[in-house]
Amino acid sequence: MKSGIFLTRLYFVVVAVVTLFVSIFALGDLLSMGLKTYVFPSANVPTYLENCSLDSINRGKILEPDLEVSEEKLIESCEKRNLQEIENHKITQASEAVLSLSIILLTIPLFLMHFKFVYMDWKRENK
Repeated sequence: MKSGIFLTRLYFVVVAVVTLFVSIFALGDLLSMGLKTYVFPSANVPTYLENCSLDSINRGKILEPDLEVSEEKLIESCEKRNLQEIENHKITQASEAVLSLSIILLTIPLFLMHFKFVYMDWKRENK
């Protein structure tokens, strides 16, 4: 066997395997996002939400007593930050879903093309 043919075969096999694994991982990410969104929505909560109860606000006043802000404004600003965090979480999820889908759409044709070459070469050699 010539080294050029061996290297060509090796290239096509490696690219086929790598694109297969990349597409499987992207499909897994997409499946995980879908399950979190539609089947288990309680698992789809941002992890950095603040506790807006009066106890935590009073702790903040103890730490910084110079602030003269009413409790209502403190609660309102805390809730605004939480809403912003939820919105950022949704945007991040949408971005990750688009990324996973685009990876799948890119790697599947590459895998099929390289696998077809490997399969045809194997069939030709085993005749």
